[in-house]
Order: sequence, then C-alpha cells, then structure tokens
Amino acid sequence: MALKEQLTQKIEAALSPVYLSIVDETWKHAGHAGAIAGKGHFTMHLVSEKFEGMMLLDRNRMIFGILKEEMATCIHALSIRAQTPLEWDAEKQDEPLPTDREGRVASTFSSPLF
Repeated sequence: MALKEQLTQKIEAALSPVYLSIVDETWKHAGHAGAIAGKGHFTMHLVSEKFEGMMLLDRNRMIFGILKEEMATCIHALSIRAQTPLEWDAEKQDEPLPTDREGRVASTFSSPLF
C-alpha cells in the first residue's frame, strides 16, 4: 500500500474527518536530507468534530500520535492544518466573492453569454 493511502486510512479510522486532504510534496525537497534518506514530505488538511474544544497544539499532538510509526520510519516532515467543522465553515465564508474582469462581484447565476 502506498504511504499516502496508509496515512489516509489511519486518519479516517481515528478521526472520522468530514474533510481530509493529504498532499505528497516530497518532490519539492529533492536533495534535502530527509528526501535523500527516502522519507517523505506531506501537507495535511483535515476537519474533524473530534477537535472540538481542543487547542491547536493538542490537535497536532493527536495527529502525530496517530502517525507515530510513520513519523519514525517514513515521514521526514508533516505540515498539519487541523480544524473543526465550525472553523472550516467560518473560513469558507471569509473567502472573497468571485469578481468579473472589471472587478465587479460576479453573480453565481450570470452567464458569460448575456
């Protein structure tokens, strides 16, 4: 099984995320000590209700605990973005509205033909 699939299965089993994205960025670190040793570089964004009431540091500790074996053997670096569903929803609402070429807020119902 590929490492990314292994990470996905472990996180899904432990945290039941409503959203999970794991990106292998090992290629960006070619020549880096960890990459030379054969270990990977990953970014992870996950949203789970299990993070409710937890500080960010505790969320990261939880994830590193779940992936303890992989961190010791095949992961050199892991960047984590751990959010609750409420935090994720609030962040999505803060995204700027799409605009047209003139900088006007584009309607989601507009058609480029009209």
